[in-house]
Amino acid sequence: MEQYYEKAVDLVTGYITSRLGLNDPNRLAFKTTIVWFSKTLQNWKAIIITDLPDNLMYEVTYDGNKKQAYIDTYRKLENVCIPDEGVQPAPPKQPTSTSISSNGPKYNIGNINVDPADPRRGIQIGDGNSQINTHYR
Repeated sequence: MEQYYEKAVDLVTGYITSRLGLNDPNRLAFKTTIVWFSKTLQNWKAIIITDLPDNLMYEVTYDGNKKQAYIDTYRKLENVCIPDEGVQPAPPKQPTSTSISSNGPKYNIGNINVDPADPRRGIQIGDGNSQINTHYR
């Protein structure tokens, strides 16, 4: 199966490189991830994403009878929930609180904390047990 994964990634990498007009594939470094793969008989299909900022997704379909691949390119436009009949969808999540700290205003939305008085502190995300901090430079 590894050979099919490699072929799918090589096809998408070559396609992106040619689409961007780059002659040297090493000039633009990006990572690819196979998010789904399926093989039946001589045919296979892979869905691949990259870390490029274009938010595109690539579907590679290989026709084993014709010995050729097809690449379809998609961009996610929206994510809509459509529940089964009789099932109520969960309400959208709302901000849970706003608080004032002794150092000035501090906005607390769920587990995301922003202190505008000191932008060097950045954004803190956490639940008390674990925390992620982002800082502006």
